[in-house]
Amino acid sequence: VANSFSAKNVFSSDGYTGFFIGPKMDWDLGKNFSLNGSFIYSQSGMKFNNTNEKVDLNSLLIPINASVRLLGTDKFGLFVEFGPQYNFNLGQKRRELKDKELKFNNSSFSLNAGLTLHLFNHLQIGANYNCPFGKTSEFVISDTASSEAYKIHTLQISATVMF
Repeated sequence: VANSFSAKNVFSSDGYTGFFIGPKMDWDLGKNFSLNGSFIYSQSGMKFNNTNEKVDLNSLLIPINASVRLLGTDKFGLFVEFGPQYNFNLGQKRRELKDKELKFNNSSFSLNAGLTLHLFNHLQIGANYNCPFGKTSEFVISDTASSEAYKIHTLQISATVMF
């Protein structure tokens, strides 16, 4: 009988808290529109139900977002941001667990969408949802009987100080 994986019996439903840090640049393209890009080191991960093991994921993230002002003035504004993100795996490509093996790709592609509040032209507070896109964003869990691919969706809360 083949062992069947599912998100419910493999992964913990609890969130995994990580962190990210890196420089961000904004390019103003008019009164209500801009582009921004970042180089971000990210440490995230996952927890497994049956073994209580944790796996840390270390990545270089390069999001490039279009930003559109929904409301506000030059000093205060609410912006919606969206765009692609390129992810490069800086950590292990393979990980042995108690009775399974994880395999991660070297890089992946995902899409961002979020809201950012700009305060005093120097502070930005945002929430961003990152959705994996295509097979490059999959990681595989396998054992001797079966394997399945999964994707990691991420919610990021950020504070940015602009110089």
